[in-house]
Amino acid sequence: MKKILTLILTVCTVISVFCIGTAAFTDIEDEVTEEAVATLESLGIVAGTSATKYSPNLILTRAQVCAMMIRTMDLDDSVESYKNLSLFTDVKRSSWYAGYVNLAYREGIIAGYGNGKFGPDDEMTYGQFVTMLIRLLGYTDSEVGKVWPADYVTYASKLELNENVNLTANDKVTRGDAAIILYNTLMTKAKGATNDYYYTVIGATSSVTAIILDNKVSSTTTGDLYACVIDNTSASMKYYYQENAVLDKYVGELGTLLLNSDREVVGFISDDNDYTDIIVSSAKISGITDSFGNTYKIDGSVGVISDGSIYTYNTTGYVKVNSHSNLAARFYYNDDGSILYIYLTTGTDPSTAEVAVASSDAPAFDFEDALGITDDTYYIVKNGTLTNAESLAVYDVAYYDNMTNTLRVSDRKITGYIQSASPSVSAAKKVSVLGCEIDVLQCAWDTLQGFKLGDYVTLLLTDNGDVAAAYSADVVFDEMYGILSTDGNSITLCSSGHVIKPDDISATFTLNGTIVKVDASDADRVTCSAVKGKVKVADAVDVAANTVGGVPIAPGCAIYEWSGSGYVYSLDGEYAASSTDLSEIYWTDTLDYTYVSFYHTNRLGQIDILVLSNVTGNYYEYGYLTGYKEEEGVSISQGGAVFVKAMTVTNDEYPNESQKYVNTISSASGYGGIALATYSKNHVKVSSIVRPTAITPAVTDFFLNEDDEWYMTAESTSIPVSDNVKVYVATTDKWYSGEGGLLLALSSELKMTAYYDRTLETGAQVRIIVVE
Repeated sequence: MKKILTLILTVCTVISVFCIGTAAFTDIEDEVTEEAVATLESLGIVAGTSATKYSPNLILTRAQVCAMMIRTMDLDDSVESYKNLSLFTDVKRSSWYAGYVNLAYREGIIAGYGNGKFGPDDEMTYGQFVTMLIRLLGYTDSEVGKVWPADYVTYASKLELNENVNLTANDKVTRGDAAIILYNTLMTKAKGATNDYYYTVIGATSSVTAIILDNKVSSTTTGDLYACVIDNTSASMKYYYQENAVLDKYVGELGTLLLNSDREVVGFISDDNDYTDIIVSSAKISGITDSFGNTYKIDGSVGVISDGSIYTYNTTGYVKVNSHSNLAARFYYNDDGSILYIYLTTGTDPSTAEVAVASSDAPAFDFEDALGITDDTYYIVKNGTLTNAESLAVYDVAYYDNMTNTLRVSDRKITGYIQSASPSVSAAKKVSVLGCEIDVLQCAWDTLQGFKLGDYVTLLLTDNGDVAAAYSADVVFDEMYGILSTDGNSITLCSSGHVIKPDDISATFTLNGTIVKVDASDADRVTCSAVKGKVKVADAVDVAANTVGGVPIAPGCAIYEWSGSGYVYSLDGEYAASSTDLSEIYWTDTLDYTYVSFYHTNRLGQIDILVLSNVTGNYYEYGYLTGYKEEEGVSISQGGAVFVKAMTVTNDEYPNESQKYVNTISSASGYGGIALATYSKNHVKVSSIVRPTAITPAVTDFFLNEDDEWYMTAESTSIPVSDNVKVYVATTDKWYSGEGGLLLALSSELKMTAYYDRTLETGAQVRIIVVE
């Protein structure tokens, strides 16, 4: 089938910042006719018989088709000067069609019956219609043949003008048939032309492959269409002005964006290929699992488009998809049904989208009204997590992503004193608070009026961290928590991820690398204190229900793990990062309250910060542990006279041993894992050690792969292999990690010893494999 052409158009009406596309006719039942009519109506070639009716089954007259031809040739401006010619005895000068018929005749598109008559009110036959179109494309009897209408009907089939219609030469042409045939003609090259005929109609001079992300950007300083432009192995986000506006229905589609000599959009051709939307649960090198548990096998060469770049799936692409957990992805397919691209939807750029602030206890209605949302159903994603209207609250900020019909909501905030603003506070493009410079959206200017440097404010942030509004801290206040850096010089906020670097941070050394409460009420310094929470027996974690003590976990909750003190990590073991769900806890539906160190609740009473103690063990650094004592240890005095025990770890990250960590627990060496914490200004200490259990497999099939997960079988049970398993090959004295290291071990045919932590009931995993 010829690609769907979206040459859309000057008939769009602009109301405020929103563009209304051409009306949908209620009497068109098939998609092919609907697409063709939309294209032709947008070009001004056809119109409805009423505001809501197209009347696709009405038969066209010869005069009506002449009008269509002239509009297709973009000769409307010449019609008036041809209306007074007397070329046919049955075409009166006073008729509405006189100019169209006469001009079509002079252009060589039509001929009369040979008796001085044209027959303007006669019904148009298929043979007559395709003859006019073939002449429109510049072909004559010398190419087509002299037997009429048979040769012209045959040539029309050769040019594929008859695709999606089934008519013979003498069949009458309806308005619906004509739209499809004329649409096919637009997608056909004229005689001797290098581009399809529509290029002539709309004045296109160049084109780019693109995904349309938004066609009604509110700011016109950079353009009113937002697209992801794809160029072989690269991608970029670009804005364009539109001479002809792209219809709403094509937002999110992949195709060809047509540009004029001024690089303005004059049309869009959809690839007309299928696409599928999913919510990502997880991704591995072998495939992607969606929120319903369906797994999609992905060819390694597929391109993953994210943040304006393309990544090959089997290298870094699957990592990008996995980091997109709980968010939407769109698969674009080739004609053969294979995936061409995976687009990780970032949707509308909030810097140019309309952004609204919830001002009442009915935020969903606030957003629908302010953002002009008319979809009967739409997704709500808050803080990067799919949720529902019950999770929305006053002072949330949101913008609407047309591509995925998604309301993107954030309750991220930052409270502090305004230190600088550029170019001014009231019209800031950037503002600095707590030593952190943040981009400011133009929509925030109204709420910044009246503030000055040194004022204590709360900034409301979009889900990508831009300032959407500002309020006095007396009106809106954010109780801030963050991760104090290991050097104590900066804090990564739990909510927004912004890194603040105040001039003066008051905190003890023991808090370095840990989660802290942040008090910025003093204009001269920020004070950090240890998190404190009274956890009760009832505060058990219901993994299945996503609650703690019956209290729901908020969308985008920052979830951390530690050894009960010291450095904090996400549940998959990334330092100073957070998880947003409990999916890493796969072995149980509930956790005892003793695993809960701290939690904080938001305005709705939902838990938005959760710190768990020693749940997964993923945060330990695994490898070969070497213990040192006395003079071999670490000095903890300025004079260097006092020595204590120390420990190092050797693995693929530290092939020649890590630094010596202060260790007061044990000096014994061997395979294991350590957790770390800051001991003083100069030293890091071991806060916890795990000594795993060793098993020596008899054969290599002791390990098996099920659903892309590796397991070690032991005593009729299966123990998962850590995604970051450490593998040591003694014969080469080299360390490896992950699936690559495991496969190397299995192919070696050498004796192996596997080390696993914990018990099966508490989430055991194989952490270390030694090949000898």
